[in-house]
Amino acid sequence: MQSCIRLGHPVTFGALVVFSIIEMCISAFLTANDYTCRYILVLSVLTIIYGTGFLTVFFVEPSSELGSVDAHFIFIGLAWILWLAAAGEITSSGVKNCKSNFFEFAYCGQVWALGGLAWLICLLLMSMCVLVFNRSEAEMKRGYGFDGGLTEA
Repeated sequence: MQSCIRLGHPVTFGALVVFSIIEMCISAFLTANDYTCRYILVLSVLTIIYGTGFLTVFFVEPSSELGSVDAHFIFIGLAWILWLAAAGEITSSGVKNCKSNFFEFAYCGQVWALGGLAWLICLLLMSMCVLVFNRSEAEMKRGYGFDGGLTEA
């Protein structure tokens, strides 16, 4: 299990950061062209910052408080809720408007990509949340609870 965590943590957080960078670029382009998606722009920047931070902590000091199960669970859970709202908002407003006004709006492809990536990030965060929750069960059996690390020392 430990080898899966040692390999899976950098891969999933790396994917989260890369998808957030792509999402940031698309939303910055759309915001610069008078399409309102500032919420996704801010959320993607915050995800890049915090995701990179958790990735760095995992490599530098995985047994610290920031490397603990509860810190990961709080970040991933909160990020999942915020990305779920972002994906729902862009789907209900942007993608829906593109279907009805496809020839009037020049950036429908970018809006669809923004919505698709938002849902992909949502699914990634949900799977990360389930994995961290499963890891917390193992830490509770060891007697550490949510204060335990993702990896054993």
